[in-house]
Amino acid sequence: MYIHHIAVTPQEHRHGVGETLMQALIAEAGARSITAVRLDSWAFNIGAHAFFETKGFSPLNIVFERQLR
Repeated sequence: MYIHHIAVTPQEHRHGVGETLMQALIAEAGARSITAVRLDSWAFNIGAHAFFETKGFSPLNIVFERQLR
């Protein structure tokens, strides 16, 4: 399963919203016999990275970009 976008407004951080969303998606993946869940996050979003890691996710790849102007 690939999660394209998950977001919680800053005022809802640390109120269990993200936890509830993650539990629901993991439950849905399990119900569908999906064996892995992937998601991506902006490099600057360190708070989200820490949250995802507490949910058992680990970094898989890094995408590099060079702007051409």
